[in-house]
Amino acid sequence: MSTIQDIAYKHLPAEDAILQTHHSVYEEVEGTLVLSKHALLFLHEHGWRNKRYDVLLIVPYTHLNTIATEASHRLAFTTHDASFHIVTLDIEAKFIEDIINHCIETLRLKDQAKTVTVIQKKRRSRASKK
Repeated sequence: MSTIQDIAYKHLPAEDAILQTHHSVYEEVEGTLVLSKHALLFLHEHGWRNKRYDVLLIVPYTHLNTIATEASHRLAFTTHDASFHIVTLDIEAKFIEDIINHCIETLRLKDQAKTVTVIQKKRRSRASKK
């Protein structure tokens, strides 16, 4: 039997990891907000005996333009082509915002480190050619 995390991992890159899951509401549907190191997902579970899961939302953090806490349990998100809200039911929205912002900053720093490494490799190869 699949779990929420099993379903989420099927939609994440192999190098990603789930950090937290939270009972939430997206577009008036109760479900689970899944926070990974690289993306947020929203899954809706239905069925009693034969549980099924629908993935209603997958947003890589690199696609987020803004994230804001609008109320104690309401988050607003914008991407380059959409906006949406998530209402958290088991945790204050500010904590979710902090986690996502931390992940975004970590990804940004990793990208910067990759850029520096590439530049250093290019400089070394040029120096060795001289």
